[in-house]
Amino acid sequence: MASLLLSHGVRRDAAAVFEHSGRYVVVSGERVRHLRPDQDSAEGYIRAVLHGKASHLGAVIKDELPLHEPCLNVTISDGADIFGLDLRKYNSFIYSGRLDECDTGFIGPELPLQALPAIVNILLDRMLVS
Repeated sequence: MASLLLSHGVRRDAAAVFEHSGRYVVVSGERVRHLRPDQDSAEGYIRAVLHGKASHLGAVIKDELPLHEPCLNVTISDGADIFGLDLRKYNSFIYSGRLDECDTGFIGPELPLQALPAIVNILLDRMLVS
């Protein structure tokens, strides 16, 4: 959910996708409602969506992964880091798991997994401003 949040609101031009039991919850920044930055609220939001309140909250549930290529697998590892990549060319970022049809970018192992969306958002924002 962090990938949708800005310091003053919601990133309207993005979507967050979560896999649950072979189905995908798609949360559109353009339509999301009642999203808060804390983890408990995010978990409650996903629970509510899974219990049938998806459309009311600005989410949909799909059977197939809605991937928009080109895409980038963002993982924690030593290797070619994402800081040298032009992230503007990617339409989708994958933070857990790996899809063969996507490029791969690495962030050093000293960072926690939950920091990946925030780091990508900061880098994208800097590229779009400059």
